[in-house]
Amino acid sequence: MTTEAAYTALPKVLDGAGAFWWARDAVDSRIVSETRTTSGTLISNYNTSQWNALWNAAAVNSPSGWDTDRDGMPNTWESANGLNPNSDDHNGDADGDGYRNLEEYLDHAAQGGQVTPPTTTPPTTTPPTTAPPATGACTASYRITNTWDGGFQGEVTVTAGSAPISGWSARWTLGSGQAISQVWNGKLTTSGTAVTVANESYNGALAASASTTFGFLASGTATTPTLTCTSV
Repeated sequence: MTTEAAYTALPKVLDGAGAFWWARDAVDSRIVSETRTTSGTLISNYNTSQWNALWNAAAVNSPSGWDTDRDGMPNTWESANGLNPNSDDHNGDADGDGYRNLEEYLDHAAQGGQVTPPTTTPPTTTPPTTAPPATGACTASYRITNTWDGGFQGEVTVTAGSAPISGWSARWTLGSGQAISQVWNGKLTTSGTAVTVANESYNGALAASASTTFGFLASGTATTPTLTCTSV
């Protein structure tokens, strides 16, 4: 378990605070800003327009199969770490190191691992684009799973060819005005508009024809680029 000083932890907490940190409403944005600048004051009257907007906001739910046993740990993370995604075992200690399973997951997420925000049902109108298949190599398909004013969420599925692979990387080019702010289940590198996402330690090895996914958040207008996939 990694620890750090409060003054370095605070900006990280504020960066990811709130249920919808990637698209904060006016209330959350104001609170976070006032916390950063220590300019907040006690209030006796609420801001009617802000709270009305919050009250009337559309509900956002996690996708089906994200956390089957509702124990706070995603199915993919539980499976990758030898836990049962169908059994609530957040209070267990699978590796016997004194930290609960849920604490292990939260530490993993805090280190930049799998942190997937909730998403609405993916649209069915955007067809995936798939790189040409290659024997023993891999393919990558891309789809948009959510959009909002000024940003969008996407998912890429990487599939092994006719032979097993031990690692992969997917590449594409960002559209005009696009920028990626968050990636989960993969390691992001960028160079100008060129994007490369490589596998994490737990999802690089794929059997023949097996697949895995990674997701991302981006600013700008959603597009459907062509991807290439390289296996290791």
